[in-house]
Amino acid sequence: MVSSLIAMGQMPEKAGTAVAAMLTRLQIAQSQGPKFQKSLEKLGFTASELKQKIKKDAQGAILEFLEAVNKIDKLDRADILVNIFGRNYQKDAALLVGSLNTYKYALDLVADKTKYANSMQKEFENRSKTTA
Repeated sequence: MVSSLIAMGQMPEKAGTAVAAMLTRLQIAQSQGPKFQKSLEKLGFTASELKQKIKKDAQGAILEFLEAVNKIDKLDRADILVNIFGRNYQKDAALLVGSLNTYKYALDLVADKTKYANSMQKEFENRSKTTA
């Protein structure tokens, strides 16, 4: 999520803070207030269901959540995101939702272990060969 926000122009520190805050809000969904709960329901989730999905497959649950937000009318979307993530992180969540393809691409890069397996080690070895 952080790399996606960075790719969309966010500063790394802000992206990291935003993602941490958003994930925390989703992880403690059951202890959130009525506006949060109603907004989750508009997306087709209950807090306990979301908790179980995150526990079973966090990345899949987050993607499912973002896709559900993407299906909501844009006028209602802002209210829902404010109710779930607060005013401080609503824009970051909206940015992710609005650029789901970038986020999915980042997920594919991480998931394709064979494509990037040992790439950092190989780069280090190549650079090491050029030093005296």
